Amino acid sequence: MWITVADLVGCKGLPSTERGCRKLLDKVALNMPDIRRKKAGSKAFEYDVSYLPSNIQSLIEPHLLKHVITSRAPQRNVAKLDTKKTSNSSTLDLMRQCPSLLENKINELTDNQRQIADARMSLAIEVLRIEEQASTSRIRAIRFIIEQAKAATLPERLMLAVNRANARKGSTRVIGERSLNQWVVDYLRGKDAAERLALLAPGHHKAKKAVEISWLPMFLAIYRQPNGISIAEAYRQFCDEWAAVYEGQPAMLNVLPSLDAVHRALAKLKSPE
Repeated sequence: MWITVADLVGCKGLPSTERGCRKLLDKVALNMPDIRRKKAGSKAFEYDVSYLPSNIQSLIEPHLLKHVITSRAPQRNVAKLDTKKTSNSSTLDLMRQCPSLLENKINELTDNQRQIADARMSLAIEVLRIEEQASTSRIRAIRFIIEQAKAATLPERLMLAVNRANARKGSTRVIGERSLNQWVVDYLRGKDAAERLALLAPGHHKAKKAVEISWLPMFLAIYRQPNGISIAEAYRQFCDEWAAVYEGQPAMLNVLPSLDAVHRALAKLKSPE
């Protein structure tokens, strides 16, 4: 990130005048001339923050973070993805193997869940923007947003996102460091808007009606036989048929409904077992 002398006036620990700040930066630039350049369309000089001494960077960092967060510069997707496995990794792999699972998950989301996911995406984008433009670490960007949220000094658009992202009715708790970091990781894992929506939306989907359970007709075709077999026997036959129907499709084989899921589905039916 490049800054001008004017950007530094008012930073705690630095000279209080432009003249004093310019003298300090020019002294640093004597040994590293590449950190100074003419600002486009101006007579002023600007300086590359990443090459300033660490003690100066630590003094101006809060000022720079505030400057970035109040600007509306477009986000550039340059952040690198952390390849460590997360709780959502297997879910994402499964959805990519079977796109219909992703479509079903998206269709099941309520308007409230979608709004919460949008808020979490906005905060994740802001973290990545601060990380890039302020040349700081991701964890520092996350902590800065949380600090500003606790002090209620974030721009209005971000305070609204914080309140919405929390997803807890009546809760006044600000978002936590771990949660915000996970939203950033999930945002980067998603390769498009649909995947990000699925990953960042909170749980607690609306309960499905029996008619909405896609696999139930296959089970009922076995269970509702004239000879009246038990649920356990019908489930064993159901497992065999599932394996035959989805042979060679590991994603579907891995989502075979459990016997407990079968019992819950049957309980939704009006007719007795």
